Amino acid sequence: MYRGLVGSAVVFAVLPGFLENCSRQYPALGQRLEMARSFEQAPAWRWPVLPIEAVTTLCEREVFLAQAVERLGQLVAHCMGDVNGLEDRLRIEGDKILFDHVGSGYRRLLMKRLATVALDRLEGES
Repeated sequence: MYRGLVGSAVVFAVLPGFLENCSRQYPALGQRLEMARSFEQAPAWRWPVLPIEAVTTLCEREVFLAQAVERLGQLVAHCMGDVNGLEDRLRIEGDKILFDHVGSGYRRLLMKRLATVALDRLEGES
């Protein structure tokens, strides 16, 4: 659960054009910030699984896993992949990673494994 300072707001100030320049150099940042693109600019190939703030706000490992599984299921369905039993398979694979990596360094390995399972499903493998 996120525990913020009630009644507080945080404001970040940057120079004009800073975020646009950053998003041109690192398209994933612009996508995560949902920055508007011009019609000439091709959309980024990345599709974030979870919002970037989930890395710090989803402290419970099982909640992080559950939200990642749900979102990956939605992405596979959107791409017309086979979703039969997909969420169960993702949970099983995710539970293995959580079991093997008790500390806080599980997220990268977890997301890589879940993404591999989702991509396999999109490519027609089970």
